[in-house]
Amino acid sequence: MIVLAAGRIDWPSLLCTAGFSALMIGLGAWILRRAAREARLRLDIAKWPTTRGQVLGREVRGGGRREVTHADPTTGVTHQDEVRDAWGAWIDYSYEVGNRTFGGERQDFAPTEAAARRLLSAWPKRVLVYYNPDRPSESYLRRPLVSSIVGYLFLGMFFLAIGALAIAITVIGGVPRRG
Repeated sequence: MIVLAAGRIDWPSLLCTAGFSALMIGLGAWILRRAAREARLRLDIAKWPTTRGQVLGREVRGGGRREVTHADPTTGVTHQDEVRDAWGAWIDYSYEVGNRTFGGERQDFAPTEAAARRLLSAWPKRVLVYYNPDRPSESYLRRPLVSSIVGYLFLGMFFLAIGALAIAITVIGGVPRRG
């Protein structure tokens, strides 16, 4: 508990610290909530039934080009470079559930065109499709791994810790005062 001694409280500093703490804790809680929702979805997908599907098409979509301008801080000379974003490897597929045919699309990304082509060549013509039994039009060619959300969990905990640390420093250090 903060015991206020004689003196005026520096309300702007206190409110700024409280706002920062609330923002960090809120952001951390939001990230953790999204991670939990994503983990539940991935666990649900692990229980989905499968069916055989057919790859209809494969396409490498060029990573768009953009111009980037750099200024040399010592000389002030500007340089313009062309940057290519990631290459997309797209797979179109179809599958049947009951007597209905559905289509799906999978996308992966790679740093180079050759790497994107390797990603595509790894997929056979016939594929195993995981589909949502409640909404068969929703499907995946691979079950997403629950472990891939660990980074989000750490990020959420990091923001919670920063918010809690800001509160602790304010409480331990006392309320900012003027005068």
